[in-house]
Amino acid sequence: MERKELAIQLYKKGYSCAQAVACAYHDSLLLSEDAAYRISEGFGGGMGHYGHTCGACSAMVMVAGSQISKGIEDMSSKQQTYPIVKEMVEQFVEANGYLNCFDILRNGSQDMEDNKRVCCIHCIHSACDILDHMLKK
Repeated sequence: MERKELAIQLYKKGYSCAQAVACAYHDSLLLSEDAAYRISEGFGGGMGHYGHTCGACSAMVMVAGSQISKGIEDMSSKQQTYPIVKEMVEQFVEANGYLNCFDILRNGSQDMEDNKRVCCIHCIHSACDILDHMLKK
């Protein structure tokens, strides 16, 4: 099963958008699924339902950082990470129209699929597509 499909299944099962993406890529985060679930829990709903950065995008950035960073042994990897993450976030905004959860929910599709908003499902899809493309490079 593709990670994107897994993330959507997890979301429909009750995970937040952030948890769905983080758990679908938990091995890339070098974490157990439970640890990925716990770490990403506060990012749902735009950081604790505050409406800021979409949780799917936040989890996408976490996964990207875990793959690009060289860790504390070589802190200079931030110079590589930031432009790649910036490009990924720009792609996310292009795909979804907005970065903030509040704006996505207000302006996105109000249709529902399995009691979940289609606009949120689309955000998870695009975050996974962007990650998969980045991970193949």
